[in-house]
Amino acid sequence: MFTLFCILFIINAYTEAEHFSFHDRLSHTDPDGTLEIIGGKTAFPHWLGYQAGIKIEQNEGSVLFCGGSLITPSYILTAAHCLNSVYSLEVILGAHNISKKERTQLIIEPKNYTIHPDWNPELLINDIALIKLPKPVKIGLSKRTVRLPKDDKKNYAGQKGIVSGWGITKYNQTISNVLEYAKSIILSNEECKKIHPFDRVIQDTHLCLSGAGRISSCQGDSGGPLVVKGVQVGIVSFSMKKCNTTTPSVFTRVSKYLKWIREISDL
Repeated sequence: MFTLFCILFIINAYTEAEHFSFHDRLSHTDPDGTLEIIGGKTAFPHWLGYQAGIKIEQNEGSVLFCGGSLITPSYILTAAHCLNSVYSLEVILGAHNISKKERTQLIIEPKNYTIHPDWNPELLINDIALIKLPKPVKIGLSKRTVRLPKDDKKNYAGQKGIVSGWGITKYNQTISNVLEYAKSIILSNEECKKIHPFDRVIQDTHLCLSGAGRISSCQGDSGGPLVVKGVQVGIVSFSMKKCNTTTPSVFTRVSKYLKWIREISDL
């Protein structure tokens, strides 16, 4: 069993009558911030060449870790909540074992990023951001772009998605050395809303990944990609605070933001 988790917006329903709460920051030593991924596997090196690791140093000195995806040679797609109070950024591409200096790795320190103007941490909507790289990355076997949906016509319900990242292990609270992934079935939003308390928060800009079948990630690397047949359909956003294998994880639905992505990036 593996853990696939870094900083993640987490919702917590204390009683049925109360509102959700969330943590806007999670350190690597928070004992409540971990989750075992049932059926998770180590990715074959560079199989998921679009995967990016993002180290975020915040203004108050905290260092966080997020996932992201290379959508063009010059842009990384990630979650808005990953870029809160940024002092500096470090993007890692072409990595498999992130603890080693692999010859395929490329470490970049971008200065420019854009958070969606309607990102709302209270409503947990529009959790999407773009990081502009200083210069285009050379595409090859270890560094590849991921395709985005062409339009917003598909809802992907019933299809199997792959979520990936370098997670925090439950036992020693450190980032996993190697890239991991897990597969699960995408739910329709109607199905997701039937699971309390997701009925309170799910919007058409969200996408839910099933927590059933003991093969899913309840919490994945924040900002990391959810991919269906080579197309990125989601960005890891939030989940329940104390989730289990019956609890969905929620992603930003990429197809709802294609116009914004094209306006900001060179897609």
